[in-house]
Amino acid sequence: MGTKDRRNIEKENRREHILEVATRLMAQHGVHHLNIDMVAREAELAKGTIYLYFKSKEEIIGVLSTRSRLQLLRLFEAVAASADPPDEQLLQIIRVSYRFYTDNPLEYDLVSLFEGDNALSETPDMLAASQQITALVAGIVSKAKAAGALLPGTDATLFTLNLWSMTFGVLRFIRRRGPLVAASLGLGEADIYAAYEDIIGQLLKKK
Repeated sequence: MGTKDRRNIEKENRREHILEVATRLMAQHGVHHLNIDMVAREAELAKGTIYLYFKSKEEIIGVLSTRSRLQLLRLFEAVAASADPPDEQLLQIIRVSYRFYTDNPLEYDLVSLFEGDNALSETPDMLAASQQITALVAGIVSKAKAAGALLPGTDATLFTLNLWSMTFGVLRFIRRRGPLVAASLGLGEADIYAAYEDIIGQLLKKK
């Protein structure tokens, strides 16, 4: 292995180390509390060294958000590859979204962060990952429509965007209001999400 190759590997390893440290810090303190000083201190690197790899904390968050979106995409791809009928696959997409939220809270925050903060700009890689997700789910919607599970005039892309918006909205409601709902009404977050899934299921039955 030549000197250039070794240097490239060292750079990539250091870049990954910075991302791993940032991930650990966000898991401990939350996405919004991340800053370059924290990363440099925890990674035992000079602040200037961090800036050699990332221009800002937003760039770090953007890279990790892209990875989280691709992680969610892989889960959706497994649903699309299943032998389930397309209407059941749509319900599975909802279930997978909820499991992703419960099993990977940081990754879910990284996926949803840019949905709720207009001050943040999505990178081309982030947009590409989102477009892949939209295209995959829209393909399932088209199959569900062809199978008669949705009205013939249903626009697959618009249905997908609305499904994503509703799912994101329910999860955001659970995150912010779940404890209050549990205390005042005795309903857990799983109850709220199950009711949402049932609503979508009823919609799919109305051919």
